[in-house]
This record gives sequence, structure tokens and C-alpha cells, in this order.
Amino acid sequence: SAVDEHLFYGPLQGKPWFRAACQWLRKSQKDNMARREAARLAAQAAIAKEKDCLYVANTSQADLISFLIKEYFPDFASNHEADTKQYFLQVVRAFSADKQTGRTEFPKSKETGSEFTAEHWVLFCQEVSKCLNSWYEVRHKGTV
Repeated sequence: SAVDEHLFYGPLQGKPWFRAACQWLRKSQKDNMARREAARLAAQAAIAKEKDCLYVANTSQADLISFLIKEYFPDFASNHEADTKQYFLQVVRAFSADKQTGRTEFPKSKETGSEFTAEHWVLFCQEVSKCLNSWYEVRHKGTV
């Protein structure tokens, strides 16, 4: 978190060592934020093609689920019919970012042709969840 400005008003304000420490802390925080932002942008760029394909397929709930199952989970099995709320919720769980921990195998990336890294797969699952959640709001919220 950023240095609180109120730290500069008080008995330590006039001490050169305190001012130097605050300047160092601010610079360090700024550098850390820049590194995190660069890493975030690099990860977003790494899954850009997948995101584009995801958004193209997001024309209807059925099209989106069909695309996701075909491209990323071809062996997905469900004991529910494809257009039911229960089936939809199983797909949501399959792509839930917090359910991906401990996973060791990942689908192939359209961008590189090799397997997703764990970080990129979780990031992609977050994007999938956004799309699925919007369809949940439209089609299933309030239904049993």
C-alpha cells in the first residue's frame, strides 16, 4: 500500500533519515506497481488470441458452451441435458478459476500451440467466467 501522506506531518517530518526512508519507500512501491502492471499486460497479451476466439463464440449461451467444450474439454461428461441449468452450472464449475489449483495438465494454446501455463490458464478461466456469468444473469438467475 502507498505511504500515507499524514506520516509527513509530525515530529519525524524534519528528520532527514525519515524523509529519505519515505522517498525510498515511495520509489520502491512505484517500481513494484510498474512491474506488476507489466506482468499483467504480458499475461493478457499471451492469451489475446484465446480471448478473441472466446468473444467471437459468445453470441449465445449454447454457442459459447459448445465452443468451450469442443476446444478445451472435449472429454467433458455430464449427466444432464445440454440446455439445462444444471449442465450450465457444471460448465461454470469446470472453468471456475479457483477450481484450477493443483491441475497439472492444460489445454493447448491457440497462440503458441503448446500447453497453457498455469498462470495463463487461470487468467483465461477468469475471462470465461465473465462470459458465463453474464449468461447466467440473462438465462438462469431466478430460476430453480
